[in-house]
Amino acid sequence: MTTRSGSLPFERESPTQHARRADLRAFRAVTTALAIVTVVAAAALGLVHERVHVSSEDARTIASVLLAVGIADTLILYFWERLFDASRSKA
Repeated sequence: MTTRSGSLPFERESPTQHARRADLRAFRAVTTALAIVTVVAAAALGLVHERVHVSSEDARTIASVLLAVGIADTLILYFWERLFDASRSKA
């Protein structure tokens, strides 16, 4: 039987391991929030661009950039977890 960190139940987690897990959780939360916020902002801009006096072309450009940032955040989150797990298993 192993714990969440992959160690045996009677082994204690070092302070460094605990800090790394906390940092990874914070990184995931921030990256996820950024991805969601950028996608929502892109959708909102598409809906209200006329009310805020932004031309359709400018709104499309800004929304495309926001969507690209949201996709990039999602990809960073996905690959960061893979790279972090791979580097951890080598150590």
